[in-house]
Amino acid sequence: QYNGKNNGALVASLSYFKKYGWNSNSTITKGLKELKESGLIIQTRQGMRVPWSTTSLFALSWLDLDNKTDLDFDPRNYERRKLTPKEIITPRKINNQFI
Repeated sequence: QYNGKNNGALVASLSYFKKYGWNSNSTITKGLKELKESGLIIQTRQGMRVPWSTTSLFALSWLDLDNKTDLDFDPRNYERRKLTPKEIITPRKINNQFI
């Protein structure tokens, strides 16, 4: 989804993932929670249901922010995260399996 010009406007909705065979909103929610807790993604906008019908947006934390409109924070406060080699290569255990 990231194309080099849309960091901060990435979506992770069930309607987006259905075309890739995903059918569980809870799996997406769990994955997003884990990515946010690890600091790999940052939520840039909170989605809302009717009447606004907007989707949540995300940014890859180690890249500069490209999308700077319709965010839930001032883009000047965005701070790019620096990943250490240890964070990149250290396996993590989830559901008794290393990833």
